[in-house]
Amino acid sequence: MTAGTEIVGYGMAVCNWDAWRSPAEARVLLRSDGTAAVICAIQDIGTGMYTIVAQTVSELTELPFEKIDVRLGDSAFPAAPVAGGSWATASVLPAVAEATRNAIGQLRTFATQNGRLTDGKRAVDHASILNAQRFASAEGFARTGGTPTDKLSCTSFGAHFVEVRWDPGISRLRVARVVSAIDVGRVINPVTARNQVEGAIVMGVGMALFEATEYDGRDGMPGNNNYAEYAVPVHADQPGIDVILLNHPDLEFNEFGACGIGEIGITGLAAAVANAVYHATGKRIRDLPITKEKLMA
Repeated sequence: MTAGTEIVGYGMAVCNWDAWRSPAEARVLLRSDGTAAVICAIQDIGTGMYTIVAQTVSELTELPFEKIDVRLGDSAFPAAPVAGGSWATASVLPAVAEATRNAIGQLRTFATQNGRLTDGKRAVDHASILNAQRFASAEGFARTGGTPTDKLSCTSFGAHFVEVRWDPGISRLRVARVVSAIDVGRVINPVTARNQVEGAIVMGVGMALFEATEYDGRDGMPGNNNYAEYAVPVHADQPGIDVILLNHPDLEFNEFGACGIGEIGITGLAAAVANAVYHATGKRIRDLPITKEKLMA
């Protein structure tokens, strides 16, 4: 297939990534000023943990986002796993949800211990209940466990479809388009989830066409260990990207049905590029990155 001077190649590859949970702790306070605080040692490395933790508390309490104070990333806070392995969301959100429910349970105790507020005919915000009893807050703590491994295997799945363009006249190879369909259970926040997959696709393009560590033969040290010499994709290298999030909750894995999304976007992407290059050029390159020198050899 051709488009002008370019030969068009199509390739695809499938991917999977183990869904995993680690024990996690969280503390939630419903405060007398009408706000809530969530405290957990999990880190937000730019993937949106602050947002989905606030979402969880908001869903259970009906508080707006601006009244939820999320505090993360301090080793003095309730323990949580590292932000890696695609397990942070699946590990932390169940602990946050249980801690929120425990805080609500304590609030109910405060509200009914004097025999009032039991007719069920009016809604009372938590600040009114706490102030009436002169409590500063209602507090809930929770510690949830790891992966349920006794009966079921929990996994994220996906498929990448790649279009490349090869111009043999000027020896130019580029990835023109990527379509990725990803099943990571329930998608908690579509914006941040899609952003993670898009970023992983860009990293996969770098793995396929640009990135390689070169070692100095004299001492074995990396010779291109800075951005002046290490090639990565830039804006001009970006393909058109379409991410399809299937949003099929896996409720056997956790109450939210959410599996990991951090790594699966890059898994298999370089293989899909290599298959597309083979389709376009007839050359099967098995040593990454796929450079024009290898295609012309």
